[in-house]
Amino acid sequence: MNRKRILTLTIALVLIAASWWNVMAAQTSLTIRHFQRAGVPLLYMAPQLQNSQKVPGVLIAHGYAGSKQLMLGYAYTFAHAGYAVMLWDFDSHAANTQPLQQDSLSSNLNVAYTALIEQPEVDKLRLATLGHSMGSGAVMSAAIENVNKFAATIAVSPTGARPTTNAPRNLQLQAGSWEGRFIANAQRLLQTAGGENRNFADGKARNLIIIPNAEHITHIPHFNLKYKRLQPRKKQKFRMTKK
Repeated sequence: MNRKRILTLTIALVLIAASWWNVMAAQTSLTIRHFQRAGVPLLYMAPQLQNSQKVPGVLIAHGYAGSKQLMLGYAYTFAHAGYAVMLWDFDSHAANTQPLQQDSLSSNLNVAYTALIEQPEVDKLRLATLGHSMGSGAVMSAAIENVNKFAATIAVSPTGARPTTNAPRNLQLQAGSWEGRFIANAQRLLQTAGGENRNFADGKARNLIIIPNAEHITHIPHFNLKYKRLQPRKKQKFRMTKK
C-alpha cells in the first residue's frame, strides 16, 4: 500500500471517528427512547431530569422523502436546551413500511402526540410543533385544528395550511433564500395569519425568517431559533430571535 492510500485511509478513519464522537457527544446527558406505536417508528429525546421535573414537549415532523433522522439537528438542539421532543417516520417513509394514505399525516402525528404526552418528563400543558415541508403542513393543520394544545408552531419551508389571526398560536415561518416558491408561500401564509407581529401574550405572534444562502434541504441543520420558556396554557409565551 503506497503512502497516498495510507494517507487517504487515515483521513477516512479520522473522519469516521470524529463523526461518531459528535453523535455520542450530542447524546450526552439525554434520555433517548426508540419505540413503535400503531406501526409508527418513534424517537423520543429529553434532558435527564431529577425530582419528577416536567419540561415542555415538541413534535418534530420531517418532509416528503425525509425521515426522523434528517430532523435530528432540531431534536438535539431542543433537547439540550431543556425540551422533550418526539420524532417519527411518516407512513411509507424510512422505517415506516405502512402505505401512505390520505389521512396518514394527521394519523401519524396524532400517534406521536399521544406518545409524547405519555412520557414522564413531559408537561402536556406546554407543547409546540415543528415541521419541514410536507411535515410543516401537518403540524400547522394540527395546531390550527387543536389551537389550545400547542403554544407555538414552526413551519420550515411551509406548504399548505389555512392559518387565521388566531390559529395556530405563535407561528414562525422559515424558508431558505434559494427556495423562491416556498418564500412566496410563506409570505402568503404570513399575511393570511394576520401579518408579522409580536403579540405573544395572546398567542398571535407571527414572523418570517429567510435563511440566507440555503435551499430546501441545506438549511435544515442551520437551526437559528431560540425558544424561551413556555408558560402554562392561556399564559403561554415564546420568543423568536435570530442568532
